[in-house]
Amino acid sequence: MANRNHTAKQNEFIKELQKGKSGKDAAIAAGYSEKTARITASKLKNKPHVAASLDKVKRKVEKNIELTREKALKKFIEISDAAALHEQFGPATKAHEIFCNAMGYLTPENNKEKNAYEVTITIPPEENS
Repeated sequence: MANRNHTAKQNEFIKELQKGKSGKDAAIAAGYSEKTARITASKLKNKPHVAASLDKVKRKVEKNIELTREKALKKFIEISDAAALHEQFGPATKAHEIFCNAMGYLTPENNKEKNAYEVTITIPPEENS
């Protein structure tokens, strides 16, 4: 993501961070001194225009992750429904467990087995007409 407000080294630094490198390694790859790379990375991340570019990249990545997560969750529901339809309740239950865990509906119990989960479902009372 080249930005005219950045120097060539700053653009390279941002690009290297996007690849998953640490700040120090990104600074070195961008051409900054190895001796001061850690300090340089910290200073670069605190420059307003560099921080704004990094934030923009982060938001874009988060949006893509959310879309991928949504597609995965829909697929788990499809798998679960198909398994249940064919009376394969083990796979159906596992798919539901994965889905519920991803949605935050399952919480590990403190006093039970390490992999035990408790499901809390609140069903609102029916209104009388």
